[in-house]
Amino acid sequence: MSENEDPFDHVRLAMGMTWEQFGDHCGVTSNTLWRLRIGTSNGRALTRRKIEDALGWPHGSILTWITTGTWPKGVLPQRRSQV
Repeated sequence: MSENEDPFDHVRLAMGMTWEQFGDHCGVTSNTLWRLRIGTSNGRALTRRKIEDALGWPHGSILTWITTGTWPKGVLPQRRSQV
């Protein structure tokens, strides 16, 4: 995964979940995730923290992605190399 790919989609697919299931896992609606993904909302701090906690990401990771377009190193799992 490159640093500019959609991190939510990357993790959701790795977990084998629909958007609704992924939202439930994160404690938010799929609509909330969609608004964060397309940039129409930065989300409230409490909402971002809830998602970060559910995914085991450091607090501030989502806001960093929203404001810079990149993720802090080590936040997302790397793809396994194909052998």
